[in-house]
This record gives sequence, C-alpha cells and structure tokens, in this order.
Amino acid sequence: MSEDLARVRMTRHQHLAKNRQQSMLTRSAEEIGLDENDCWNSNANQCPSNGCQPYNSNGASMS
Repeated sequence: MSEDLARVRMTRHQHLAKNRQQSMLTRSAEEIGLDENDCWNSNANQCPSNGCQPYNSNGASMS
C-alpha cells in the first residue's frame, strides 16, 4: 500500500513540475514574440527541428 501511495505522489509531483516548467517557458516565449505553436510539439520530449535538445535525466549528476 505504501509503495502505491509513493508512486501516486511521485507521479503527481512530476506532473506538477512539468506543468510549471511549460507555463514558465510559454510565458517567456510570449515575451520575446514567439507563437505558442512554435514552442511545443504535441509529442512528449520533442522540440521543433531548430537545434534545441529536450532535457532528459540520464542518471548522470554533478557532485
């Protein structure tokens, strides 16, 4: 039971963090005059082909 609760809490935390990041990036894009459609692709972790790289945690960390 506690594992299920931990999984639900972690999933919710990740969802909220992603929403906050997307909101901040959308506001920043609007400030510099980009259209929202230029910023987001409907597929997760994909950017338009303008050279940007999505953030992926790959297990590496700084110490």
